[in-house]
Amino acid sequence: MRGMLRGIGSVLLVGLLLGCGNQKEAIPISSPYAKAMALRGQGQSLMLEVGASSCYACIEMKQLIDKLHQENPSHQIFVINLNEEREVAKILKIQVIPTQIVYDASGEEVWRHVGGLGELELRELVQKYGI
Repeated sequence: MRGMLRGIGSVLLVGLLLGCGNQKEAIPISSPYAKAMALRGQGQSLMLEVGASSCYACIEMKQLIDKLHQENPSHQIFVINLNEEREVAKILKIQVIPTQIVYDASGEEVWRHVGGLGELELRELVQKYGI
């Protein structure tokens, strides 16, 4: 029941983020999304973790990613907070958070997952795609 409520809350949050405001917002060049898109297709795989600072599962994912970055800062994993980059949800067609997206070295989306990942799953994903 608790997990279902969290899931419903995540869907509602994305809906609210997408529904607020009719004007397009510019994505700052220094944002995690802009940095990731600048590297996309440049010869190395990368991963986007799309979530929000108000989402419990997203916070857990960010903590796991922070741990991976501490171990190896070269991991190309970008955490996108939809509270700060709302327009990204539309661009990436995000309906539920957290969502992870992996792009291969040529920039093609090769994997997408909705929901949180455990530490082992995340490590296997990083290993499999060379992120």
